[in-house]
Amino acid sequence: MKTSIALGIVAVVIIIGGIALYSSGNTQSKTSYATPTTGTETQATAPATAGTKASNSEPGTQTGASVPKTVTVTYDGSSYSPSVVNIRTGDTVAFVDASANPMWVASGVHPTHTLYDGSDTSAHCAADYAGPAPFDECGASTATYTFTFTEAGTHPYHNHVNAAATGKVVVE
Repeated sequence: MKTSIALGIVAVVIIIGGIALYSSGNTQSKTSYATPTTGTETQATAPATAGTKASNSEPGTQTGASVPKTVTVTYDGSSYSPSVVNIRTGDTVAFVDASANPMWVASGVHPTHTLYDGSDTSAHCAADYAGPAPFDECGASTATYTFTFTEAGTHPYHNHVNAAATGKVVVE
């Protein structure tokens, strides 16, 4: 009788352990690859076009690693917030001018803007430029500037009108 009870207890423990092991193997873990320190994420409804002036996304949350997202960076007239964002290749950053001051988002290094694609401002901001989309707004405005990052790496940027306002986009 004691042996039967002991075998029953062992069987129950094995079954419960098996269920727990099976359940833990089927849970999805969240990746932390693209969590900005602050800022607003939105799920893109359509792929953004590099260098456009308005965002084509709607508020929401990222539901999967393969869904492109948009991260918002706000310019307050003197600095960008957050100053560093982490995204994946194909994600978009929307630079929103929340001030009355002009903003000209451009790749480092001031004043040439050559770090993202190797071309300088005089080349990639020319009307007949046919190369890859530069990470450069190519002029001051008070509008939203969006850019979809296709190059992995750390990409410093600045406000060409106020070069002290800087930040980084880290693309995995």
